Amino acid sequence: MGRENYLIDTNVVINYLSKRFSDDKLHFLDDIVNSVPNISVITKIEILSFDSGPENLKILRGFIADSNVMNLSDDIVEKCIIMRKEKKIKLPDAIIAATALVSNMTLLTCDKDFALIENSLIMNIEK
Repeated sequence: MGRENYLIDTNVVINYLSKRFSDDKLHFLDDIVNSVPNISVITKIEILSFDSGPENLKILRGFIADSNVMNLSDDIVEKCIIMRKEKKIKLPDAIIAATALVSNMTLLTCDKDFALIENSLIMNIEK
């Protein structure tokens, strides 16, 4: 699967930038991030909402500036509504998952809550 086919969840971005992954996972993510990484608008909101200090905020803003931020579309909203009704997952998670599914991207996440969504496009990566 090409690098452009991944959507990176908030927790993966934070763990990646903090180098909390094993070397093999960091190398895997390096390839994705060194192209143009895809993130949901929710990930942008979550990342910039952390009280991370001025130096870390600069790094986070740089990561976002280098990313393709995927905004909400009507299709994503509709998919999100269906998922929330069927799976009862949190709204931010539903928006991120719906963004990946509608865009036919593999969601890279460390969040076990996504296990509620049975789909081959959701890849849980452990640190």
